[in-house]
Amino acid sequence: MSEIPAMFRGMIAFPITPADEAGRVDTGGVQALLGRLEAAGVQSIGLLGSTGIYAYLSASESGV
Repeated sequence: MSEIPAMFRGMIAFPITPADEAGRVDTGGVQALLGRLEAAGVQSIGLLGSTGIYAYLSASESGV
């Protein structure tokens, strides 16, 4: 069996995107999630992806 390349090792996290009641990104919640993921030792984070509210963000909120 061949060895797995280093780029495919470790944990990749796809956290939810926390939002407030108005649908705005809860930046404090995002920071808290990222801190916990970093402390857990994840190697990659897929932020604002299909697991959150990305599809509902305005262009300025999503950085487009």
